[in-house]
Amino acid sequence: MSVTIVTGIWDIKRNELTVGWNRKFDHYLRNFEKLLKSEDNMIIYIEEQYKSFVEERRNLDNTKIIVREVDWFKNNSVIFNKIQEIRNNPDWFNQVGWLSESTQAKLEMYNPLVMSKMFLLNDAALLDPFNSSHLVWVDGGLTNTVQIG
Repeated sequence: MSVTIVTGIWDIKRNELTVGWNRKFDHYLRNFEKLLKSEDNMIIYIEEQYKSFVEERRNLDNTKIIVREVDWFKNNSVIFNKIQEIRNNPDWFNQVGWLSESTQAKLEMYNPLVMSKMFLLNDAALLDPFNSSHLVWVDGGLTNTVQIG
C-alpha cells in the first residue's frame, strides 16, 4: 500500500480578523513546516511565493508541488458568488453568536477553500506521480491542533 498526503496552505488573511480569531500566517507556516517533515509522499498545493519554503524543507524525490494562487478559488464565479452571497447574509451569520466574527463569515476565501478540498484531492489523484494506492487530504496547518506523531 502506498499512501500520498495531499495538502495545501494559502494566506487567506486571517491576520486581519478580530482578537480571538486572528492568526499571523507565520503561525501556519511553522505548523506546515512540521507536516513537511513527514517521509510520506506529498502532493502540495501552494502559492508561488511559498514554493521555495517547501523546496527548502522537502526531499523533492517524493514531493509534487502544484502552484495554485489563492485567486484560483474564484475560478467558478457562479459558485464563488453564491458562497459570498450566503456568507454576507445576516440571516446566515446571525444564526449563532460566534458565527458573525468567525473565519467562515469574515474571510472571503475561507469557505471557497474549504469547499474545494475534495476537488483538489481529485486533481491530485489524476496528477499523482507516485502511483499511490491511497491519497489522503491533510490540512497544511493540522499540527496546530494535532501532534505530528
